Amino acid sequence: MADSDDENGDDGAPVKNLVARCTELKAVGNEHFKAGRCDEAVLEYQKAVDKLTSAPAKKALAEFFKASPDSPDTATPLLASLHGNMAACHVKASQWESAIRAASEALKLEPDNLKARFRRGVACSHVGQHAEAKADLTAVARADPTNREARRLLEGVNTALKQQRSSERAMFGKAFEGIRKEEESKAAAEAAAEAERKAAAEAAELRAWREECNALRDRVAGPKPTTDRLRLQAREGGAAGEAAQKELDRLAPISLKDFREARRKALAKAAAEEQAAREEELAARQRAEAQSRGARSDVTSLGADGDGDADMEALLRGLNKGYKTRADGSKTSYFDRSDLLDEKTKALLAAQKAPKRIDAASSTPPTAATTTAAATGAPAGAAGAGASGAPSGAASSAASSAAARGSAWNAAGTYEERDVSPWATAEVTARLGAIRLPLGADLAGAEIRARAVTEVEGHASVVTSRGKVRRPFEFKLDLAWEIAGGEPDDACEGVISYGEISPAPTGAAEPVTVEILSERLTKAPANAAAGERAKAALGPLRAKVLAEMAGFVAALAMK
Repeated sequence: MADSDDENGDDGAPVKNLVARCTELKAVGNEHFKAGRCDEAVLEYQKAVDKLTSAPAKKALAEFFKASPDSPDTATPLLASLHGNMAACHVKASQWESAIRAASEALKLEPDNLKARFRRGVACSHVGQHAEAKADLTAVARADPTNREARRLLEGVNTALKQQRSSERAMFGKAFEGIRKEEESKAAAEAAAEAERKAAAEAAELRAWREECNALRDRVAGPKPTTDRLRLQAREGGAAGEAAQKELDRLAPISLKDFREARRKALAKAAAEEQAAREEELAARQRAEAQSRGARSDVTSLGADGDGDADMEALLRGLNKGYKTRADGSKTSYFDRSDLLDEKTKALLAAQKAPKRIDAASSTPPTAATTTAAATGAPAGAAGAGASGAPSGAASSAASSAAARGSAWNAAGTYEERDVSPWATAEVTARLGAIRLPLGADLAGAEIRARAVTEVEGHASVVTSRGKVRRPFEFKLDLAWEIAGGEPDDACEGVISYGEISPAPTGAAEPVTVEILSERLTKAPANAAAGERAKAALGPLRAKVLAEMAGFVAALAMK
């Protein structure tokens, strides 16, 4: 009977014949298995699986069970048994990956099939999947406490897991040992520097106190034989000079404690005065902005003839040229008829007269150079550039003065702030993401390079206040790096987390200051020597980050 006859029909016989034929194939496979012919057994089992899972068979089975819902399902157990038997063949032939696949197919159909689970556990234990092997063998041992083989294999898997974890801990311990020592050395250096700074500050305070005491003594008229003698001896130095200085300290007109308190109060007063000055500057800026918002032109109602909003706006723009100043400093149109203003006209006037903020895309008014470039079709910046493409001195000076002036609406130069955060974020990400550094001639071809710049947060702006320009910024980010291109043992990956990147104080050696929150490995090198090379490569990488941020500061200076 042909397969098409076996797998079609509506009386149930084709389905029964299909199951019977597959059972016969299974029996033939079993005979091969008992005789040790595992490959032949797998072929017979696979023939039966292909018949049961063919499209016509699936259709016939679905129609049969739909017509006879109370009929027992003999196809599913048979299919699970076939997969389980194939798993047994693969285990016997040490074909571990094939055994895992066959046993997993059987367990999809029968999750409680202990034989399939045992065979998958055995196969997993041989390919190093110890966690998966432990799960399968534990399930078998709990369901069948008499299965000694499962318990024996489970003990071996647990031992292998312990050894694996110990090996991983040792590997990561060696990899991080160098970083830990570096962090300890850095902490010790920072503590020593802090102690030195504190000692220097105390010495400076002591000198200032003694100078203040001498100044107070000099203000007293008349001879001072004792203190004059001691001061002369103290200037001579040596042991006698130290003794004389200690005696002078004992006779000080003001105690060191009182001197410190007086300095603290003076510093607090200076800080309060500086804060008051900042608050006054802010208040002045707010008053200027309020005055700008309050400067409204009172114009008689237009557009009563229904010419439309566009004509009305054009007429209103024309009236901007006729202003006069009231006694209180506010401005008004010559056509002041506020009693005839309607609400629509007021709204149009308010929208037109209000100051307009500028963004990063519209920075300063165009200079003559940029106007010429636009008229000729040349790239912006070409008009003032030399052969190298750098801006000429005149163009640079014009750009600096234009930046100091701010935008056209802020011609008075009171205060203006432009947010350039989107540009700055993209600039920082691009600069740091392009870092590539060769590791040296002894490691030809190997380099440390940026993999990704992630978790970027921050802001940047250009602030013009009373003719002075500042460009504050602050960023935090994660720099993912890798060592690649050399020997396989040198390959590793890690992440440097920067908690803050911001402008350095005036007079600092670098234009930016950075705070590194952590440095960690995400993929350890193969051995200790490679770990040392990776640690040595982090120094140049950090230096390159500083150099790229210096380039960013220079680019920000042109905004």
